[in-house]
Amino acid sequence: MEMSKYSNSKINKKDSFKSLTFKDIIRNHSKEKILSALDILSQERIKIEHNGKMEIRAKIVSGAENFHVSIEGGSEYEDLSEYEQSCSCNKNSYYDPCEHILALYFSILKKNNPKGMPKDYEKKLREELNSKKYSEFIGLL
Repeated sequence: MEMSKYSNSKINKKDSFKSLTFKDIIRNHSKEKILSALDILSQERIKIEHNGKMEIRAKIVSGAENFHVSIEGGSEYEDLSEYEQSCSCNKNSYYDPCEHILALYFSILKKNNPKGMPKDYEKKLREELNSKKYSEFIGLL
């Protein structure tokens, strides 16, 4: 999976998460996973446990389960693969992070650059997925 490249690969060494973009977060992920991550964010189920300049750790509450997520930044930023990420759900891989990790990325972006998240994106995505499901259902009749 190819991630986007930045013209300036050096990041702000004070905070390794400043160069994170919305497009980088959603690139190469299913719409369903993105929507699930946005649901976690909008329902405020993310509790930041450590917010450092190079690492962020959080607990994400999902039903009766708590998932522990961490993202660690490096000294350079070219794409999301530069981050070390982990989640206790064990559904993620290096190039395909789980919805919990995506939710934490969205949380970081929302904190660092609130205007970096497109307005009404979640609503439009939900409408698109619902329309697709409805069409598939009608096709079965």
